[in-house]
Amino acid sequence: MIALIGATGFTGSLVARELVRRGVPAIWIARSAERMDALAKDLAVDVERRVASPTDAEGLTRALAGCTVVIDTVGPFTDLGEPVVKAAIALGAHYIDTTGEQGFMRAMLDRHDAAAKAANVAVICACAYEYALGECVATLAAAEMDGSSDVDVYYLVMGGSVSHGTAKSALHVAGEGGVRLENGVLVPEHLASGTVAVPGYDQPRTVVSVPGGEALHLARHTRVRSVRSWMGVPPAMTRWLFASPLLGALALGPVRRLVDHLVDTRVREPSASQREAARFIVLARARSGAREVTRRVDGRDPYATTAALTVEAATRLLAAPPKAIGVTSAAAAFDPVGFLAGVGLTAS
Repeated sequence: MIALIGATGFTGSLVARELVRRGVPAIWIARSAERMDALAKDLAVDVERRVASPTDAEGLTRALAGCTVVIDTVGPFTDLGEPVVKAAIALGAHYIDTTGEQGFMRAMLDRHDAAAKAANVAVICACAYEYALGECVATLAAAEMDGSSDVDVYYLVMGGSVSHGTAKSALHVAGEGGVRLENGVLVPEHLASGTVAVPGYDQPRTVVSVPGGEALHLARHTRVRSVRSWMGVPPAMTRWLFASPLLGALALGPVRRLVDHLVDTRVREPSASQREAARFIVLARARSGAREVTRRVDGRDPYATTAALTVEAATRLLAAPPKAIGVTSAAAAFDPVGFLAGVGLTAS
């Protein structure tokens, strides 16, 4: 049985809808019984619903009883995610989440990899648009190289808007900083800008470096030397990022709390039409000497894609043992080609 934590949140409700669409049974877990009742009525389904908070260890253990796969959609994960990871491992259940926070991913790898392996379970962080898609296409690109390669992964979105959770997580990541892989060693990632040429588009896209999940996991199952992740941004935003003192101040507690409050009060969830308007390209470029291989996936609505990816991973974990256990990634746990195909995406 699958447990969905945060069923009434923005991402959680999309995952709940995807589970219903695919006819996959699941137990919903959230803080509010009333909101779960309203969602069940909206979706015209009768599912088991359990009330628990992600920070209540005893309540989580009771709520997860009988579940073999846990999907966690409640962020920021740096603040709220670890108790769910610990509870899933203790119960011998596979774990999947939708985080985009590299710091959380790295902490789970350092703190819980051994316990997850001992429990024979997979803990798959960032089974989402970011960073599952990037690592899948990067795995495919690197596999075509004769030896170790340097990999860059680019996330480009045209249209749409971001959710409240995405905005908050992104600001937390900006305040914490992160790492990239450089010649086999994790080194601090510093804000940098660049451009990437995308086949089919006349003008190069402006990008900035981000601490991505690929830097943590790609070298564990693929021959790579260096890994760096990039996000497409408008050129004007790039100039603001490099000029603004806000990024450095985000590490300060009072500033972070103020920014969290602004996000809570100002950022609204994107509508269905706004999500549908968003088109994306996730592109990976592997280089070694004069040889270069590029692989990409194209799609729309990153949030619906995230929901599809988590449900695809959960059903695969229910059906068969994953290729990798411990704290791992979707690209390591599953065949990337088949995994992408399961959500209607094809790498080209």
